[in-house]
Amino acid sequence: PIINNFDAIAFENLEKSYGICELISEILDYMKAKFDKNNIKIIIDYNVDHKIYVVNYTFTEAISNILDNSIEAFIENYVVNRTIFIKTESQNNTFNLKIEDNAGGIDEKILPKILEPYFTTKHQSQGKGLGLTNAYKTVVKIHKYLLSFDNYETIIDNKKYKGLCVSISF
Repeated sequence: PIINNFDAIAFENLEKSYGICELISEILDYMKAKFDKNNIKIIIDYNVDHKIYVVNYTFTEAISNILDNSIEAFIENYVVNRTIFIKTESQNNTFNLKIEDNAGGIDEKILPKILEPYFTTKHQSQGKGLGLTNAYKTVVKIHKYLLSFDNYETIIDNKKYKGLCVSISF
C-alpha cells in the first residue's frame, strides 16, 4: 500500500527549475544534525551548476533516502573515518550528480536487488525496504533522469576504502 500511495501523490508542476548545487546544499543543511551526530564528514565538489526541473519535495526525499542509506551503512559496518563526497560534473553534454560514501559498498550478489520494493538487508523492525525504491521512482519514473549504483574504491588519508557511488544523470 505504501508504494501505491506513493504513485498516487499529486505532483506539482515540473516547470519550476532549481539550481542543483543550491538544492543539494539545502538538503545537506537540513540533514546536518544527522551527519554531526554520526561523525560524518561531507566533502562537496561542485565543478558545475545546472538547472534541473524537479518536484522539490519528492526530489529532496529521494536524495535524503540515499544519504540515509549511507548513514545506516556507516553504522552497520562500523566505519570510523566516515565521509560522504558530493560532486557535480559535466561529461559529453550530460550533467551528473554523484553521491559517494566510504561505507563498504554493497555485496555484488545483492546489488541488483536493492531497488526491489521491500528488499532490505536490515532486520524487519529497522527498515521497510522502500527508501531506494522510492528514490528510484522519483528520479527515474517521475523526473525521467538516470540513476545508477556502483561499488567503487577511494583513498582517504592514505587508506583505501570501499564504498558506493550513486550517480544521477540529468
